[in-house]
Amino acid sequence: MRTPVFRRWVEVKNLQNGATRTLPLKVFVKIHLVTRKHEQQMPKRQVLRVEDGGDVLEAESLDGLSRLLREKYPPEHYERTLHEERDREAEDRREWAMTELMNLLARAAFNQAIREYESKNED
Repeated sequence: MRTPVFRRWVEVKNLQNGATRTLPLKVFVKIHLVTRKHEQQMPKRQVLRVEDGGDVLEAESLDGLSRLLREKYPPEHYERTLHEERDREAEDRREWAMTELMNLLARAAFNQAIREYESKNED
């Protein structure tokens, strides 16, 4: 079964002149990498990011992102809508990449097993 992939974006419409902007919404997980011996592992954090030109708005929830967008684009002057659609092309690319990765790993494991077998039988 395929893992569904979605494309999300925020559409911002200027109510005064009707101009519309499309701001891609990216969702990712920030992982803390422990670099010191006794450093404690921090929990993973899901982050929502909207990039608007040079400005980057980041929040850990839709409510937080909504608040940031409301501050930047006040409801008196702008209409903000969140859109989401399934991205079947991205699903195809992901499936192809995962298949290729599995093939590479299988070949590497097979080659390693052959090398180990040959080195044991050389003696």
